[in-house]
Amino acid sequence: HNKRTVTLLRLYRFEMTADEMIARIESHMLVAEDQEIAGAVAIRSADPSAHPYNIAMLPVIDWYFGKAERS
Repeated sequence: HNKRTVTLLRLYRFEMTADEMIARIESHMLVAEDQEIAGAVAIRSADPSAHPYNIAMLPVIDWYFGKAERS
């Protein structure tokens, strides 16, 4: 929750590595009619400076990597 905004997410598990998934996404982007995204990234740590994250992503990343404050 940030400034009256709620973030919802869903976790998915795949039998591919992050690098394999990114390669498949990049291959699809070459032929996709609708250019929905500029690219894919693998989030590998809770480092907030690893990518130019939207502010709403920071608590999600902290939660996922176990750095969120517990109350």
